[in-house]
Amino acid sequence: MSDVQNKKPDHRVLITTIVVAVIGLIGTVLAALIGIVPDLIHGADNGPTTIAVASTPTPSPASMSPTEFVIAYWKNISDGRYQTAWNSLSLDFQIKNHDGNYANYSKGFEGYCGVDATHVKLIEQTEAVAQVSTHVTYQMAQLDCHPVTYEMLIRLIYDRQHSTWSCDSTEILAKVP
Repeated sequence: MSDVQNKKPDHRVLITTIVVAVIGLIGTVLAALIGIVPDLIHGADNGPTTIAVASTPTPSPASMSPTEFVIAYWKNISDGRYQTAWNSLSLDFQIKNHDGNYANYSKGFEGYCGVDATHVKLIEQTEAVAQVSTHVTYQMAQLDCHPVTYEMLIRLIYDRQHSTWSCDSTEILAKVP
């Protein structure tokens, strides 16, 4: 047998080759970093380094239309989500009509089987104010849930901070037969 055939592979050579390859990879990464952020690598003191990151701005949610707002308000009442409905009222409306007291407001809806808004129609709208007419049907437990319908005019104001409408006043125009 020849000496070449008896030689076992030298693991030290294999390990050295791997180490050299890793060092080469690290060098490539460092070279890339030097090209991207030179001040961080070289320690130059040129003030703060700014790295621009591309991002897509988060779109603001589209506000409901005034008619959608009115329908959602009465649906919240009908479904017993009184806190959500309360939060849909302007502070002025809360104070004038309910003494700013949520408990008084929510208690006012006890005994209702449901509330529904139909014939919802936009009367006028600006950037800040909208007028909506609607028929609101109350189903009261004391009347065996028999429906009673009123034609109402609802004034909304636009809440720019929350990008939504707020109910600012309601007026009953007539009882609908």
